Amino acid sequence: MLSNQADMMRGDFSRSRRRAPSLASSQRNGARAMAADDSTESAESDAALVQACAAGKRAAAETLIRRHSFWVLRLAHSRLQNRAEAEDVTQDVFASVWQKAGQWDGARGQFTTWLYTITVNRCIDVLRRRRPMADLEAAENVPDEAADAAQQSADRERRQVLRAALQSLSAPQRAALELVYFAEFPQARAAAALGVSVEALESSLRRGRSRLRALLQDEKSALLAP
Repeated sequence: MLSNQADMMRGDFSRSRRRAPSLASSQRNGARAMAADDSTESAESDAALVQACAAGKRAAAETLIRRHSFWVLRLAHSRLQNRAEAEDVTQDVFASVWQKAGQWDGARGQFTTWLYTITVNRCIDVLRRRRPMADLEAAENVPDEAADAAQQSADRERRQVLRAALQSLSAPQRAALELVYFAEFPQARAAAALGVSVEALESSLRRGRSRLRALLQDEKSALLAP
C-alpha cells in the first residue's frame, strides 16, 4: 500500500513537471515560487505539512511538491548535469518524503535541511551507478577528429577539477554555495534551511568562494607546470 502511495507521489511530481517543462522555466518562476511562502497556499508550515503527510494526507504532499520541487530539481541538475536523471531524482526525493514523513524530527532541523540531505544522497547514488557506464561509453565512443578528442579531454578535465574542488570544501561551505548559487535560494531562506544565521551563511559563502578560487588557481598552475 505504501509503495502504491509513493508511486502516486511520483505521478504528482510528473504532473507538476509537465506544467514546468524546462529548467529555464524553473529559473523564471523561481522568485515567484520563493515568494509563495507568503501566499495563502503556503500559509501552512512545512512542519505541519510533513505531519499531515505522515497521517496519509496526499494534499499536503502535493503542496510540498509545488513549494519545493523547483529547487530540488535545480540542485539535482547542478550535481548531475543531466535533465532526465535530475527529474528522476526529484521524483524519488518526494516519494521518499511521503514514505518517511513520520521519521522526520523537527526538533533536529528544518524540513528543507532534511530535503537537501535526501537530494544530495540520491545524487550521490546516481553518480555511483553512472560511473561504470560512463567509463564504458568513453571507451566505445572514440572521436574521429583529434581536435574533438582534445576538446572533450579538456572539458572533462575541467569538470573533474571543479568537482574535486567543491568536494574539498567543508560541508557548510559546500551546502551554502549549492543552495545560494545552484538552487538560487535567497540568503535568508538558505540560512533557515541550514539552521544557521544569515551572518554564518555569509561567512560560509565568503570562505567557500575564497577557498574555491585558491584551489582552482592551484590546479591551473599545476596543469601549466612543465
